[in-house]
Amino acid sequence: MKIGISCYPSVGGSGFLATRLGLELAKKGHEIHFITYDVPYLLREERHPNLSINLIDKVEYPLFKAICSPFTLLEASKMTEVVKEHKLDILHAHYIIPHAMAAFIAKELTGVKTISTAHGSDVHTVGMEKGFRSTVHLALRKSDYITSVSNFLANSLREKFKVRCPIETVYNFVDTEIFRPRKIKDEFYHDGVENVVVSISNFRKIKRIPLLIRAFAKVLKELPESKLILVGDGPERTQVLQLCRKLGICQQVSLEGFRTDIPRVLNCVDLLAAPSKIESFCLVLIEAMACEVPVVSTRAGGIPEVVEHGKQGLLFEDEDVDQLAQNMIQILTDKQQAKKMGISGRKRVLQNFSIGKIVPQYENCYKAILS
Repeated sequence: MKIGISCYPSVGGSGFLATRLGLELAKKGHEIHFITYDVPYLLREERHPNLSINLIDKVEYPLFKAICSPFTLLEASKMTEVVKEHKLDILHAHYIIPHAMAAFIAKELTGVKTISTAHGSDVHTVGMEKGFRSTVHLALRKSDYITSVSNFLANSLREKFKVRCPIETVYNFVDTEIFRPRKIKDEFYHDGVENVVVSISNFRKIKRIPLLIRAFAKVLKELPESKLILVGDGPERTQVLQLCRKLGICQQVSLEGFRTDIPRVLNCVDLLAAPSKIESFCLVLIEAMACEVPVVSTRAGGIPEVVEHGKQGLLFEDEDVDQLAQNMIQILTDKQQAKKMGISGRKRVLQNFSIGKIVPQYENCYKAILS
């Protein structure tokens, strides 16, 4: 099949998943054409001869200075160009805003079949903004096929946007050869450090890094030899730094910024914490689980579909800082339980969230559209 994929090229979950999907489809013999405004993060180091990158044109015009260029129209124009030039069978839009809307316009111009994958914040956060609701609804209604990364998100689509057509849940996946256990533990274990917790996310309000900081301060009271590694960056970085100073734990918290060696980082820690207020899936959970790292996360959104409480990690209720702290302490102090959780985590990923499990599901979606 000849497939166009539009996505954000950044390190976020939707762009990462879309790029990995394109790579795996290319390896299986499909012709893949990425349509995006920059080279996708993963493709800066890995390419395939069945894969091309088509960059969206930029238009500089004085009238657009105050409002920025109309990106959706530029993306739709590039989609139309690529569909016609390469005779694409399908356009696959990852993230509803703006990619599914641009795909709808390209479909009107070319007749190409479209599939839209909802990833989470495009539905329950950005998509709920008053200025986007009607266009998100239109983009969903005009898609030939809709997939969702969790049952939770599929139900949200039905409830919030009254989507009546079938929505297929296709979970996120991870490359279990890249994300695998290789216990290194040589980077963060110095100066008496015995326990290392990591968080990998953008520093945005929904990710609740300050909640994790407060919980970790409680962990230090019982396990003073512990260290917290924060991988990522974002608008709440200053707040996080101020909170660390206020609690007097700056020496025990390391802000790493963005890193490209996530598999290595995960193999240097004892526990991954993901305290988000809501997640439709949370890709980093299965990355950690694939590396046999136990996890602590929120019992919210699609997370219970990923993590079975007590088996691959522990879940806590919304805003319960004491329970979050206690969950971390429990895993860090019970090494035998932590090991069992790690082994169970990788087993669950291999069975439910692997390339071999998920990529054929997307292929079946494409075949269904074309039939």
